[in-house]
Amino acid sequence: MPTKKQIYQFKILLGELKPYIWRSIQIPSTCTFWDLHVAIQDVMGWNHHYYEFKCKNRKGKMKYYGISTEEDVYMQEMLGLSKILPGGKYQISSLVVRTTTPPFVATYDLRDGWYPLVILESVLPAEEGVSYPRCIDGGRASPPENCGGPTGYLKMLGLLRDPEATTYNSTRKKLDSMQAGPFDPEKFVPSEVKFSEPKGRVRDR
Repeated sequence: MPTKKQIYQFKILLGELKPYIWRSIQIPSTCTFWDLHVAIQDVMGWNHHYYEFKCKNRKGKMKYYGISTEEDVYMQEMLGLSKILPGGKYQISSLVVRTTTPPFVATYDLRDGWYPLVILESVLPAEEGVSYPRCIDGGRASPPENCGGPTGYLKMLGLLRDPEATTYNSTRKKLDSMQAGPFDPEKFVPSEVKFSEPKGRVRDR
């Protein structure tokens, strides 16, 4: 992603789980909603699935940004639904009004049902020699893909405490794949996050 003079610092919060799973990331103001989506995937250790952002514009009107194919647009018009704008064509700066910007409500994986809150923490000048996006802080390990959402993830954590359960080994294997070594639900190391190039992702953005 390009490094520009203005940087947005967002907190990504999975509020369905307590204690919260959260990440604090910094990303250029020139980034699109697709770029933000890819950064969220990277910081959570996820790598595919439908996405959408529900946000209010500067006039207070609700807008939706995400994957938007011609078929999507047709169905939205037929059903009278709000139009989902293609996230790769709109910069997040079009919605940001300093730190008074209302949180974006993200949708990730409709089947599992993750709804991260994306909260603008601050607007900063870019630091010389720093590559963005970057993760500066966070708390607790990320849930794996296709785990059944918040309820499924809590069930998986419960199984870790029961080695006699028939699905203990498969659960342990899936969770261990999220970290180097045995899975620790409280572990998160910001410096281990690796961000990918959004243009290289296979997608209909």
